Amino acid sequence: MRSNRIIRHILGPFAALVLSSTLGTAETFQLPGSRVVIDAPEGFAVASGFVGLQHTAGGASIVIADFPAVAFAQLKSQLTPEALIRAKFVNAKPLRLARTDDFVAFEGKVGGTMTRFMLVFADSKTTALLTVNIPDTAIGSGTIARRDVERALETVAFKDIAAAAEKSFTLGYTGAFKHAGDFNMVGRVSIYNLGGKMHDKPVTRQEPGFVILQMSDAAAAADLKATSRRLLSTRTRRDVAISEEKPVTVSGLDGWEHVATASETSTDEKIGLYEVMLADGDEGLISLSGSAPIAEFDQYLPEFRKIVASFQRRR
Repeated sequence: MRSNRIIRHILGPFAALVLSSTLGTAETFQLPGSRVVIDAPEGFAVASGFVGLQHTAGGASIVIADFPAVAFAQLKSQLTPEALIRAKFVNAKPLRLARTDDFVAFEGKVGGTMTRFMLVFADSKTTALLTVNIPDTAIGSGTIARRDVERALETVAFKDIAAAAEKSFTLGYTGAFKHAGDFNMVGRVSIYNLGGKMHDKPVTRQEPGFVILQMSDAAAAADLKATSRRLLSTRTRRDVAISEEKPVTVSGLDGWEHVATASETSTDEKIGLYEVMLADGDEGLISLSGSAPIAEFDQYLPEFRKIVASFQRRR
């Protein structure tokens, strides 16, 4: 993007000739609700089943996730060749990219027939994680050029303002909780906490909070009860004990409600968890979840239930 403008400025009318001989055709995308802007190789389009881009003919995908800026240091420390290999990322090795910011990038193989590229970069507001999956057949046939993928990762950047995104739900009640931000992770995530803003440093103590996650996952939607149980047991929690479990209907959507306790893996702090998992169409899921330190959970559980009761899915 920026390098192309510099070339045009220097070479004037000859720039088109130079660019056409050195760059594959690319299209610029900025997904709704995201600050990430990317010049994707020709043939990519906005995906329907995940947050990112897909290349239907080549069977390729670019998954775009954004997190609070504070996540960069954690992701950078976790994304090591050793950790990626343990996660079935075969032959993971650093990927050299012509970027001037602080970033982490890797390439490797998954499933034996797929090349995967990963890039993490950040600014003062946001951390972005891009995962690019390209079948080896698409690269071998010339459908997708490796250099075009690298160039997309070299030029991907942040816009000052996120692209407009209309919320697909409303909350009639949030109590003491304030909207702190929206992010594209495994799906669209809306975060609410008592302060109404994201922390700029890692939090060492669990704080009361409420999160709404919207995602498309046909396999997960097929068994909501199991998916809800699984979401309670993340890698950052252990000793999850479910005390309440029942079917519910919220805003005309059927689902399951769970109340549980768990311990934070990193601090051993005991917390209370409340989650409602709803079916949203054939493949969609909506998770509404609240958490708080165990000493405060009884105080906040009625508030979490009132927030869920006020949830309305926009049709």
